[in-house]
Amino acid sequence: TPLRDIINYSIGEGATSISMNGIANFAMLYYANVLGMKTEIAGLALGVTLFWDAISDPVMGHITDNTRSRFGRRHPYMLLGGLALAVSFFFLWSVPDFFKEPNYLFGYVVVMNLIFRTALTVFLVPYTALGFEICTDYEDRSKLQSVRYVVNMAVNFFFGAMAWSLFFRDGKNADGTRLDGTNIASNYANMSIILTIATAFLIIYCVYFTFRYAADTRKMKTHNNLKSFLMDFRYTISDKHALYVFVFIGIAQLGMHMVGQVQMFTYVNFMKFTAFQKTCVHGGTMVAFALGALLQAWLVRKYDKKPAGYVGIFFCIFSNII
Repeated sequence: TPLRDIINYSIGEGATSISMNGIANFAMLYYANVLGMKTEIAGLALGVTLFWDAISDPVMGHITDNTRSRFGRRHPYMLLGGLALAVSFFFLWSVPDFFKEPNYLFGYVVVMNLIFRTALTVFLVPYTALGFEICTDYEDRSKLQSVRYVVNMAVNFFFGAMAWSLFFRDGKNADGTRLDGTNIASNYANMSIILTIATAFLIIYCVYFTFRYAADTRKMKTHNNLKSFLMDFRYTISDKHALYVFVFIGIAQLGMHMVGQVQMFTYVNFMKFTAFQKTCVHGGTMVAFALGALLQAWLVRKYDKKPAGYVGIFFCIFSNII
């Protein structure tokens, strides 16, 4: 697969990075420190919708696999879901005054997060499947995942680590003391506008420049009904190796989200870093992740996937203990 096609595809990962990492980095700070939600309530509002993913993801997989369209079975969902993702991301940060009341805020966050998660599923499931259709070779697929995660971390560095300096510069209290930038409501409004525009642009770019892989599927034989979906689902979860992968991803995601949330509060409330210090410390993890993604492609070529995974597991455990 030409490298330019891999890069054009991977640009779409930037939209996922903005939306997912934007929430992971700053949502708890916004809802707790600015809107005054209790942290456990804010965490519940953001976390409960993950159970919806367990239903919507396999359903979306079945739908996109069995779609007959002149525009292919991936790109229509990527475009519509991606644009809905950008809009719903904006409204997660732009809470109308009426819903800022404690009695309504929890419901607003849950509903908007459900809409956001659904839009993410509609975009991300076909997008992920498209990658395996662009790269059919064993090593090309490793290269694609490597480039994809480099893009993820590059975008996260610019809009995540740099966000501390771009959007969350410190202010001053009335008495002249430092006011942390994450406690200023207008900073979140500015961030949401810019990130919404950036997300929409990356989605459109990816869809446009990968469209030549959108094969006409109008004559494709489909089995798009509930019985077929249940059979596909049962077949998938009956594969013990697939279940091992699902469990591993679940544990990894849980760890990443817990560390990510605690990390933000540690920077702001305990270490009391300045915006520049947050950018340096937070950005360092993203640079390391991107370098690791590049190293991963070389390790797979030299040792294959499983030994490369063992190397990653070793570094993960060692670094977390340290």
